[in-house]
Amino acid sequence: MKVFAVQNGGWCASSASAIDTYNMYGTSRNCLADGEGGAYANDVYIFLDTPRYAKVGCFADVTTDRAIPTLEGTDSRLDGSYHTRTNPLQKCADVSSDKDFKIFALQNGGWCASSSDATSTFAKYGVSQACNADGEGGPGANDVYIFTNDLVYTSIGCYGDAAVRAIPTLEGTDSRLDGAYASRENPIEKCSQVASDLGYKVFAVQNGGWCASSATAIDRYNMYGTSTKCNKDGKGGAYANEVYIFFD
Repeated sequence: MKVFAVQNGGWCASSASAIDTYNMYGTSRNCLADGEGGAYANDVYIFLDTPRYAKVGCFADVTTDRAIPTLEGTDSRLDGSYHTRTNPLQKCADVSSDKDFKIFALQNGGWCASSSDATSTFAKYGVSQACNADGEGGPGANDVYIFTNDLVYTSIGCYGDAAVRAIPTLEGTDSRLDGAYASRENPIEKCSQVASDLGYKVFAVQNGGWCASSATAIDRYNMYGTSTKCNKDGKGGAYANEVYIFFD
């Protein structure tokens, strides 16, 4: 069971379907400050082993060649019409997590999409302004989420690079990127700080510490495809970017 509730000072409630029904009567102002609910008012709790995720952003999609393939019809938890599905975000997260996928998306009010390679494809059509404020995407627009454990950023994989850089370097632009990158202390964190302060969404570390980022990195990071040349330390490899993305 993922959800339980306490009401009126201690009364306990839970069920396998509580994730779908806890909000059937809407929110209430009758809960007391002690966390134990109130008269006909449930303080509702969710277990933290429920998949944890953060929004990456809103990205365009096209129906003829999906950025991320749909999971609709693959699992009974994705029930009924996605337009009227209760808690579509959590249900899509649950199904995607159980398949060990790293990224999932909602579109147009609840349509669920995910795949094993979504980290490489979610941004293939660029960013979009068409997502609604409810976090469930919009017409032709995916609200994209990534599973996380209280991180500010996470790796989305290893991608190739070439003399014409997929992502331009930030080396020499900020004093935090100090010394020779190959011997720099905490190069991933320092690169993340500089990129974040510039308002960029994606950054990369290559060849032991070389830092790269730009406003267009979200569109360009995979221009040379994936690579197997990154080292296990998270600092990339020779002409291989370990690419990281910030959460919204």
